Amino acid sequence: IDVETSCDIAVSFKRFKTSYGQDSVLQDGGTILSISWQYNDEQEPSGLALTPYEALNNDDSRLVATLIELIEDSDAICGHNIVQFDDAVIQARSAINGFAPHKLVKKIDTLRIARQMKFPSNKLDSLGHMLGVGRKLEHQGIKLWIDCMFGHQEALDKMLAYNKQDVTLLIDVYHKLKAFDSKAPNAGLYTDQDVPVCRVCGSTHVEPTGNVVSTAVSKFIEVQCGECGARSRTRQALNSSKDRKNLLA
Repeated sequence: IDVETSCDIAVSFKRFKTSYGQDSVLQDGGTILSISWQYNDEQEPSGLALTPYEALNNDDSRLVATLIELIEDSDAICGHNIVQFDDAVIQARSAINGFAPHKLVKKIDTLRIARQMKFPSNKLDSLGHMLGVGRKLEHQGIKLWIDCMFGHQEALDKMLAYNKQDVTLLIDVYHKLKAFDSKAPNAGLYTDQDVPVCRVCGSTHVEPTGNVVSTAVSKFIEVQCGECGARSRTRQALNSSKDRKNLLA
């Protein structure tokens, strides 16, 4: 999921290195201008943008209702900075539009995964470039957002195209990073397999690595996914409960 929002309209006596208080704000931003999404088993992103009438009236209720419906239908949602931005925006706009909260859902945040490593930049565009999977669409800058807020249809169409490319890039970046996600939702909870599956992607192609990994008191066989490369461990401990009783905490 990815959302694009409007900016504040404010007045200021200065143009550079300035700040403004609430009294300077002529119009609050935060209205959702466009949304894009793609299920993990789909080939192309979908999306919606405000109509010119909705944009002029800051009415994003249709888009918010769509997002809530999508989340209600999902086991997990993925986004770049989805915890601090996209989902936080969705919840705020739900409250503003009088909707009830969406269900509790697992969140996969590619920004959080990237921050566990050490990239020169954690921006989605930079990650896409460094990982060799693509770039964000170029645009004319803040003017695109301004034109959307003033209900220009061409700008709204461009915003939606920009939004969809973000989702395409997001998915490609996620698939490059997912094996490194130590907090990924356990895919085994969402499959019907009666054999062990990869905790990240749900593949049944998992094989022992020959390594033994340990927690504070237990040892386990390490396995690795043959498709995404993620490493996991079995749940059955190699050392017995009697052995564990002799370990000091």
